[in-house]
Amino acid sequence: MADQTTPTPTPTRAGFTLELDESSGRLYGVVPKLDADAKLTTNITAMPQLRAAISAIGCDDCYFPTDSLSLFLKKLDRHESGRYVLAERRDASLSLQVSKDKLQLRIQALPSQGGVPLSIELIQQQLAKLNIAEQTIKSDRLLLVATATEAIDIVVAEAIPPQNGYDTTFIPLTDSRLIVEHNSNSGDVIDLRQNFEFLTVNENVPVMQRIPATAGIDGMNVEGKAITAKAGKDLKFDKKLEGVKVSDDGLHLISIVKGHPIVGPRSVRVDPVMKLDAVNIHTGHIRFDGSLFVKGDIESHFKVDVTGDVIVAGAIYKTQLKAGGSVQVKGGIQADHIGGEHGCHISSGGDLTAKFLNQVEITALGNIHISEYIMHSQITAHGSVNVGQDRGRGIIIGGETVSHCAIHAQILGSDAFVKTNLRLITNKSSEVAARRLNENLARRKLEAIQLTNILKKITNNETPTMLGEVQFDKTEKIRNTLVSLQLKIAELENALPAIEAQTTPTDELMVTAKKRIYPNIQVHINSHHWRCEAALGATCVQQRDKLVVASHLEPSKTKSKKPK
Repeated sequence: MADQTTPTPTPTRAGFTLELDESSGRLYGVVPKLDADAKLTTNITAMPQLRAAISAIGCDDCYFPTDSLSLFLKKLDRHESGRYVLAERRDASLSLQVSKDKLQLRIQALPSQGGVPLSIELIQQQLAKLNIAEQTIKSDRLLLVATATEAIDIVVAEAIPPQNGYDTTFIPLTDSRLIVEHNSNSGDVIDLRQNFEFLTVNENVPVMQRIPATAGIDGMNVEGKAITAKAGKDLKFDKKLEGVKVSDDGLHLISIVKGHPIVGPRSVRVDPVMKLDAVNIHTGHIRFDGSLFVKGDIESHFKVDVTGDVIVAGAIYKTQLKAGGSVQVKGGIQADHIGGEHGCHISSGGDLTAKFLNQVEITALGNIHISEYIMHSQITAHGSVNVGQDRGRGIIIGGETVSHCAIHAQILGSDAFVKTNLRLITNKSSEVAARRLNENLARRKLEAIQLTNILKKITNNETPTMLGEVQFDKTEKIRNTLVSLQLKIAELENALPAIEAQTTPTDELMVTAKKRIYPNIQVHINSHHWRCEAALGATCVQQRDKLVVASHLEPSKTKSKKPK
């Protein structure tokens, strides 16, 4: 029996007492022995009365074994004297377990039943014994354990995972092309061939940024030991670079030429020439600030507008093409007829070279070189038109061919006597422009010489009348002005050859046929005309005084004159 018990008054009608053993925490129900002469009476103690008695001594939250109260009531009803266990006080239990990889701490807990309850302080004491790092403990989960009213199994500490470093990242600062968006709600006609806008970057422009790899941040396991982070992979720009250079800090690619950017995984190539396999439905219309190289054909009904040269390894069909520079076509240029949206319109800011021209409209600010034939086309060249001069049949049949210099062919017309117009026109505007350009160039050169002499006098003067910043500023101003003049002179000198190439003296305007000229060939030189009435051999047609005359082509003139 326990040394210390807490008796409670026994209800007169119940006939039992309650005893609490403080050392063991057990609660006993005692049924006393009856006297020999006592009469048995029916006990009417009910469960509510028993529970009220237990509650009165503060034991209603204790642990009660299964059916302990109902069994006690039966003993009481049968007057079976004895001391019976009704309940017991149980302290809260706590089990802590660290995972093998030290990444988690799990707690399994049972709440108290009349005994010592759980508390955050108690749990923290146990955590401290295991050397659990405070940074890994989840305080909200500790509170859940401390206030749990039933069994709980929960992770209360988790390792801080390492933040692995990032690999080097390459960020393009430009695109190769942009998708053109069409507004289907507008009233304008939508051209479905206008798919992309091809971009150009200028010189000295950042085209790609390199973000270096990072080392990462170490993590921590639940015992406070470091978890090493994995460093990112450090990568450099591609070794082979075209049209770009690496910046001094190694973080950017800078364009060194103006051209078309081609974005790769670790580099951007800036190509002065945009390269395409073909111009077709996959590319749409082409509009580009630079030169264009096409490996295949430019297909029908696609527009090309570039500021530089156009080189086509295939052929051109029913295309509207505008080039700021020269146009070179390995194959031919052809359409169904001249004019209209189904025709072919080519505009070249320089020379135009092709194998043949058929029912097309061509304008070139330079010379036109055709190897095989020009047939039923509208041709205008500010330079000369040369057909079959280096190779090929060299025939001009039908249409109209206009030049500000000369027209050279092997054969003019055909045995069908197809009407063929050849027109030579002196470029008066070019003559005026060339004269003004030469005058401006001479004036600028004179100004540069004068400024150079002034600068020499200032720098060579040992006892200048003005010293210090005033003289220095004057010298710098002269030098800056001289640099600007030299740039302007270079610009004028570069522009002069193109203007002079468009000016031709009247006596140099000529039409030549090395082999044959057929009837119905009409030659117009400025306002004068000549018509071929009978087939001729090698012929040269020129203006003499106010007449256009045909003469036998001398061998020295059979060689095409090199364009200016």
